[in-house]
This record gives sequence, structure tokens and C-alpha cells, in this order.
Amino acid sequence: MSKTLFWYIFRDLLKVFFLTLGVLAGIISFGGLLKPLMQYGLTSGQVLTMLAYFMPAAQTYALPIAALFATTVVYGRLSADNEITACRATGISYLVLTIPAFILGLMLALISLLSLCFVVPHYTLKVEKVAFSSLADILVRSIEREHRIKLPEATVYAETARRMPSPPGKPDDEVVLLTSPIFCFYELTSEIDPLSGGTTPVAIPNDFYAARSATVVIHRSENNLEFFANLDDGSMFPRNLAGASVASVDAASVGPLPLPSPIKENPKFMTIKQLQKFYENPLGHRDVRALYNAITRDEQQAAYQALVLKEYTKKHELVFDSGTGDGYTVIFQKTIGGAARSVGRMSWYSPGETRDIRLLQTRDGVVTGSDDVRNLTLKFQSDLTTGRMRIVLQLDDVLIGTDEIRPARASVPRFITTPLPDELKQIAGRQAGYYLKNTSKSGDAWRLKRKLQQLQTSIHAEIHARASFAISCFILVMVGSAMGMMFKTGNFLSAFALSVVPAFLCIALMVTGQHVAEGDSRNLHMGLAIIWSGNALVGSLAAGLLIWLRKQ
Repeated sequence: MSKTLFWYIFRDLLKVFFLTLGVLAGIISFGGLLKPLMQYGLTSGQVLTMLAYFMPAAQTYALPIAALFATTVVYGRLSADNEITACRATGISYLVLTIPAFILGLMLALISLLSLCFVVPHYTLKVEKVAFSSLADILVRSIEREHRIKLPEATVYAETARRMPSPPGKPDDEVVLLTSPIFCFYELTSEIDPLSGGTTPVAIPNDFYAARSATVVIHRSENNLEFFANLDDGSMFPRNLAGASVASVDAASVGPLPLPSPIKENPKFMTIKQLQKFYENPLGHRDVRALYNAITRDEQQAAYQALVLKEYTKKHELVFDSGTGDGYTVIFQKTIGGAARSVGRMSWYSPGETRDIRLLQTRDGVVTGSDDVRNLTLKFQSDLTTGRMRIVLQLDDVLIGTDEIRPARASVPRFITTPLPDELKQIAGRQAGYYLKNTSKSGDAWRLKRKLQQLQTSIHAEIHARASFAISCFILVMVGSAMGMMFKTGNFLSAFALSVVPAFLCIALMVTGQHVAEGDSRNLHMGLAIIWSGNALVGSLAAGLLIWLRKQ
């Protein structure tokens, strides 16, 4: 093919391609705004910002359709004007005439792959950040629609919500005024399944706060979010009112409560380097890490409780040493029955009215005080950062030991942290492979295994979908050139009708395959096969059409 003929066809391809790309990218960008507009509501500034961030992704996703349409139109016009016939008369074959389309397809495939691997994830993440840039507006809309908003440790109910100006000197803080709010706080614990031995997380309502109004402040730092609330004319009462009174407080504070980031670490937001990093180290993923930490804490607490229970059964005495000289010794003066337990909690109750549990406070082995207790509850909190166990000794109906008098108290807490034994520290050193091989089908360990499998499956599906999409740009270009020469039409409507079927077939099968793979890790191979089936079908169509043209 001469340079003149090549550039004659190639220029026409580029003209129609860029015109079509601009139109399709605009339609896709506005279509992408529908969900955030309806779900979150956007200001005019957010709409313009999101449109700008949508454009790289919209242009990339429009590449194969625009290329297919352009080749169908250009080669159809050349065929309808008998220019293809003239070229054939000079000895130029149909395959040679497809060289401009071939070059265009290779260029678009490379551009699409680079964009999907590096550019599109970056700007898609920015779109999410714009949608969640105002958490106060999201809170207000949630209250208006459902009269509640769920937090990790609490649920907030309110009649109305109204956004207020940010406090002076803190422009990044967002303020919302709630009317007649109720804050329901949960105690997160785990129960041991007696059959499987696994643990099940349980959220138990613990404390309730009610007020005439509340001023909520959402503080945003670099990587964290915190939730504060100041109650006006408020009151607090526990779930269990036995032996307790309702405490009225004025302008009581609630929080700070840590908030999870509303922007998920989704594979579609990750560049190819980030996908590789999370595939090699899935425990670096935020959601996986949170579940892994929860499991590690529960297992350390359960193992520590087993050691405590063993010591109690053997000696009827418990010794807690901080490692710095301070310590507590719990002496059970008579057998008072088995210890009631759940993960993170153990309790003993004296029969009758006697105080049969004695707590000795020691320093460097010397007793410095003693308490006589009727009921004792131990709460365990494992600290993964320091490798220590924080123990809360909750004393109920206690006679406090002092040098002069022994006053009685309804409830007194004592605190101590102890170093974990080496065998318990090793629990925190388990890698992802340990849980992937886990055969248990109950408890958090099974949920972590499923989470790890889902993450790896999603990464596989995302990588294959990006590669398949890039290759479809080349395949659809070749299909378009063959269909244009065969059907001999330069009409835009006819070209669109011819090009839309193979284009949407490829895209539909890619999306379907990705959903099949991500829905269940057992369907990974089936999902990958569906992702590539569109290219296989359309590629076979392109090869068949080009072979048929060659024989003409």
C-alpha cells in the first residue's frame, strides 16, 4: 500500500473516531453522574469536578465502540463509493486495505491497556473522593430518609438534621445539628460456639444517650475520621438498670468515635502496581487487615482465658504480673462454681451474701492492699501493637482494703497490663496462607478465609477484564473494517446498527464474567472464561469475514 492511500484512509478513520469518541465520552460521563446525584446529592461545583474526573474513564471505555463505528463508517463509505473496487483493480487486496485499521487497532489497544492500568483507577478513585467529600451532607440525607445512621460502635437516631457552619479555625471539620437524637452504643464481643469451637461476633446494646438536641462534629485528619457529639439537655442510661440510676447530664459529650473510611479499597480503584501489592500481601488490604486483627485479638484472648481458667482450676488462685513490679493476686477462698465465660470476659459469683473472693494488690512481691469481693468479672483486651494483654478487673459488691477504714462500694474497676506468653505472641505472626488453608467452616477464621479468597479472585478478574478490554479494541477494529467493506454502506445509522452488536457482546460478556468470578471464588475459572469469550467470538467473526473477503 502506498503512503498516499494509507494516510487517505487513516485520516478518515481518525476524524470519525475522534468525533465519535467525544460524543460517547460525554454520554458516558453524564450517565456516570446519575448514581451519585440520586444517592448522595451533589453541588454544582462537585458536578463539574466529577465530570472532569469522569472523562479519562469515559474516553477509555468508549474506545472500542468508537473505533468499531469509525472503521465501519469509513470502510463502508469506501466500498459504497467503489473506491475499494478501484483499489482491487490495481492489485491491492482486501487484507492490505485493512492495514490502516490494523495500525489504529494496535494503537488503541496499547492506549487502552495503559489507561486502564494506571490512569482510569486514579481518576475513578478521585470521583469517589468527590462523592464523599462532604460527610455532613451524607449524614443529613441519611437522617432525612431513614431517621438513622449506623456507625461501627453505635446507631444514631434523630427526627431531623441540619448542616451548620464549620467552627472558626477548623474549616475541615463538618458540623451537623440533630433534633431529638438517641445514641445507641453496642458492646462488641464474641461468643464461643460449643460445637465447632469457633467464635461468632455479637453486638449487644449497652448504653443509651438521649437529648433535646446534639451538635455532631466530624473531624477529618489525613487518614482517619472521628465523630464527636455534644448533647444539650441530655441523659444517659445503661441497658441493665439493676442497681443503677439514670444519670442526667448537661451538654454531655459522646465520642470521639473512629469512623471507617467510606471509600473502599476496591480493585477497580487500584493501579496494576497496587493490585500486585495486594495480591502478594493481602493482609495489607484495609478490610482484610481489620478482620485479621479482630481474629488475632479474639484468639489471643481465648487462649489467654484458657490459661487463666487452667490456673483457676488447678490452684483456685490467679496471679497477674505487669512485669514492672506491680501485680494483682486473686484468691478464691472457697470453691464458688465454674467461671462463666465468653471471648474477652470471665466472671465468678459468690453464693449467698458472703464475699468469697479476695484481691491482693502487690508491688515487688509485697502486699500493699486487699479487697474482699462478692462478684468478679475479668475483661481481656489484647493489644497487637505492644504484645500485651490489658485486663480490667471489675469488682462488684466490694469491701475496699485501706490502712484506716474498709468502705464498701457497689462497683470498683482495677486495671493492669501483662506481657503475653511467647506462644500467644506467635498467633499475631500468622500469614494469609495459614487462613487460606483453614478448613473450619464457622467463626471469624472462616470469614477471613472467604475474604482472602474474594480479594484474590477480584484481583484476578480485574486484571483479566482490563486485558480483555484492551484486546477488544484491536479485534473490534478488524471486525468493523471487514463489515464495512462487505456491506458497502457509509450511512451512519446502518454503520451503528452493524457495529453495536459485536461491541456490546464483548462488553456484556466481560462484565458478566467479572461478576461471576467475584460472586464466588469457586467460579473464578468460569468467570475468566466468560470474560474472554466475547473476544473469542468476535475474533472468530473477524477472522471469518477477512478470510471470506480474501477469497473474493
